[in-house]
Amino acid sequence: MRPRGKVHLAPHFESQSPLKKLQRIATVFKILFVLVGLALLVMAARYVWVDGAASMQRSRIINEGNQIVGAVRAHQADNKAASPAPLATVQAAGYLAELPRGWRDGAKGAHVERPGLTAEQCQRLNEKAGFKPGKRVVEEVNDPSTEQTGTFGCMVQTGTAFFRY
Repeated sequence: MRPRGKVHLAPHFESQSPLKKLQRIATVFKILFVLVGLALLVMAARYVWVDGAASMQRSRIINEGNQIVGAVRAHQADNKAASPAPLATVQAAGYLAELPRGWRDGAKGAHVERPGLTAEQCQRLNEKAGFKPGKRVVEEVNDPSTEQTGTFGCMVQTGTAFFRY
């Protein structure tokens, strides 16, 4: 029978030396440390993966728009045209090998647009375009009251990215 008031550990643990007890405790802490480290690594990798994919998509949209604008401007300069030609004409003339998927001539002229983006994607594109967060964003392509600093932007209300010529 055990005496009352005293807590007894498992017999194999009581009989171990203090050094062995410390080693077992250290092993438990090492395992916990590794598990916490792995959890942090998984969280960081997920963040980088998700944000990295979104950043790549924004860069792709910007690169496609710049490629189209460059082709249209080259066609206009070579043909000494007063206004830019439609994308089909530019492509048929060989200035644009393939029109990137989703892009079209702008409805109001002098720009190309790519509809189908989310409000968040548009906001991020506008930040890249030089808009300050919280400031008035693009509502239409030729909106002079915005704080746009470049030739591209995104109309948040319609989810349409655009590039001016």
